[in-house]
Amino acid sequence: VQRALAAARDAARDVPARAEAVRQLAALLPPEAAPLLLDLVKGDNPVPLRAEAARALAAFDNAKLPADLLAGWKGYPAAVRTDVVTTLASRKDAAKALLGAMAAGQVDRAAVTDNTILRIQAFND
Repeated sequence: VQRALAAARDAARDVPARAEAVRQLAALLPPEAAPLLLDLVKGDNPVPLRAEAARALAAFDNAKLPADLLAGWKGYPAAVRTDVVTTLASRKDAAKALLGAMAAGQVDRAAVTDNTILRIQAFND
């Protein structure tokens, strides 16, 4: 876990190596990884790494995570927004936050695919 955390943080490493570390963190689920992954998504990192970190966050059950992800929405490139939406749609509470952000105009409806809406509807809530 410590090696994966260090590799994900290390800006001197190449993007594929850091992305692999992010995938390992998603599989291992150490609690200290969630803030690091959120920083990777929000930071000025290469888009593939940001997208991988956004996907990895779907594995973490953290009540504060949806609000934190949505707070950085305007700064995300389109490729990262897609993965953030997918992550938010993966859990019922996060999906509620996504729908609330859409209702408030923070997230444009065009950023959410029809398949994602169907997945949210499958929560039956």
